[in-house]
Amino acid sequence: MAVPQDAEETLCPEHFRSQLGESSFTVPDISTKVFKEECTYCFRTPFHQGGLFVCLKTYACFCYTHVGLYAEQSGNTLFLHVFSRKVDLESEEESDGEPKDKITRLAIGVDSGFDTKKFSSLHIRLEYNVQA
Repeated sequence: MAVPQDAEETLCPEHFRSQLGESSFTVPDISTKVFKEECTYCFRTPFHQGGLFVCLKTYACFCYTHVGLYAEQSGNTLFLHVFSRKVDLESEEESDGEPKDKITRLAIGVDSGFDTKKFSSLHIRLEYNVQA
């Protein structure tokens, strides 16, 4: 089985070239559907441990526990490793647990009122690697 045992394992360029020479991927066109939101078997998302693996031949998506099973059954061993992380842009609380700006007026979007921008401070970071 040519699937890496460690999700963070780097890809050897010679092994990558040999995988490309065996026509183990297809070039997508405008009508090709790429499933990269959840695992085909267990519905895990890119936010889970290990991320997801997208087969570059069928464009089906598998989690870390099912990618080996799929590679053995199909013989397809070239994958795009997709994983996502949620990152807070800024912390709104001080060290004692109190917010920086306390709400003193019952108002939305004004000074000393309820600030809607502090809840939109979550950023999703996508990362991609090619695994063979």
